[in-house]
Amino acid sequence: MPAQTLHEQNSWRSTRPSHPESLTVIAEQVSIFLTSDNIVIALFENSADDIEVPNLTRLNSPSTILQQSCDASTISQAIIDVIIDMAIPVRAPNSATVRFRDLKLIH
Repeated sequence: MPAQTLHEQNSWRSTRPSHPESLTVIAEQVSIFLTSDNIVIALFENSADDIEVPNLTRLNSPSTILQQSCDASTISQAIIDVIIDMAIPVRAPNSATVRFRDLKLIH
């Protein structure tokens, strides 16, 4: 399945990226399940490898809370942390897009 992108005016029909510098934001569905048996099931459309590598590094290090806790909720939070870390670089270009559109509306 091809990656879904957010385009100008949030229209799937538009072929222009939403940012004036031709940056594209990828939208992906993620599901995380935490069971009562202390098991985490995480499903990703495309970016499982990008999420898995940093978390496996932390799990393999004996000095991390993630490895010492033996708690599935800590792993769930670590997965969410990596997702947020991946999203932070997107915030600045999107802020610029909002300011750019605000200026277009004013003038």
